[in-house]
Amino acid sequence: RRFRARFARVAPDRTVDTRYRVSANGVIRFVALAHGRIYLAGDFTTVNGVPRRGLAALNAATGQLAGWGAGFTASGQVLALSVSSFGVYVSARGTLSGLDAGTGAILVMPAG
Repeated sequence: RRFRARFARVAPDRTVDTRYRVSANGVIRFVALAHGRIYLAGDFTTVNGVPRRGLAALNAATGQLAGWGAGFTASGQVLALSVSSFGVYVSARGTLSGLDAGTGAILVMPAG
């Protein structure tokens, strides 16, 4: 039996979906569903054994780690996660970062 590290999917019949295997090596503080993805933010450095520093995206149907946002590194403890039609926004230690909702490219945030 495989240990579930920090994340599980609950099936409609209220049982744990054992086919959905996701693990993180630290705390997952925030979860959001949008754009066919499940976004995870928190105090982790890997998801499913792949480097992801504070932010990761999974295919919502399969739980497979998406390449989306792979270049992002949180500047400290993630304090907030917000998802809109334009992007995914993460606050870490007073720094607000935005990523394109489609590509995962880091957005240039306006000063002020």
